[in-house]
Amino acid sequence: MRGLVRMLCLWLFLWGSGAGLWPGDASGEEAVQGNTERLLKHIEHLTVRVEQAVRQERWEEARAHYAELAEAVVALTRRLPVSVEGLHAVLAAVLEGKRAFARVQPDPEAMLRDALRVRLAADALLHRQQPLWKEYRAEVETQLRQLRSGAVSGNNWLQAYRRLAEIYTIVRPAVVIQQPPEDVEALDSLIRALDQSAPHVDRAVVWEFHNRMARLFELAHAASAAPWMGPSSIYAVVAVMAVVVFTVLGYVAWYRYRLERRP
Repeated sequence: MRGLVRMLCLWLFLWGSGAGLWPGDASGEEAVQGNTERLLKHIEHLTVRVEQAVRQERWEEARAHYAELAEAVVALTRRLPVSVEGLHAVLAAVLEGKRAFARVQPDPEAMLRDALRVRLAADALLHRQQPLWKEYRAEVETQLRQLRSGAVSGNNWLQAYRRLAEIYTIVRPAVVIQQPPEDVEALDSLIRALDQSAPHVDRAVVWEFHNRMARLFELAHAASAAPWMGPSSIYAVVAVMAVVVFTVLGYVAWYRYRLERRP
């Protein structure tokens, strides 16, 4: 009899859990999800406070916020299903920002850049659809236009490239979180190649960098390298075409001369 009562109680409990009368695993998952959302918002709030403190040169306050931010990011790694690359990017940005306070003389510009990197990375974790890092889109479009004209003429391309590379450095932790790792690695390698070749303009590499940045910020990009042909390339094509035309005309004239000289 007791066994029957126990079985009946167990069945009632399972039925009640399935019907939502008693809290079960679903509510536990919702609690974890709620805690994760609160932690993400807390991280975002901390990044805003870090940026404000750096802008106002309140170094001790910014240092304290960085320390709290590092602990919050470590706690986040146990809860959020983010790629290893994304978590590494966030931690690296936070640690780099903390190291800036160990310098003998603070560099406000570099510290502000580090604070922006951390804030954009935290925002990318929380806002997948409209992240803050895409607000650089208008400036990127302007710089890409200058990069195109400079690469074609061979002059004044370096300034536009360096500003684009600086923007990419700021948004990179957020990009790592939201974009495929192969796209990030491609842009990293292109920047390394352009840094090594500067100030010489390698139009093929610049063209690939231009299109990668355009796709990253959802801008129009060229499908072929034809617009990147500079004056020297155009002269070379004209010279080759002239050689071909004169060769054909010379052969026709020679052949006609032979026919006329036949007895």
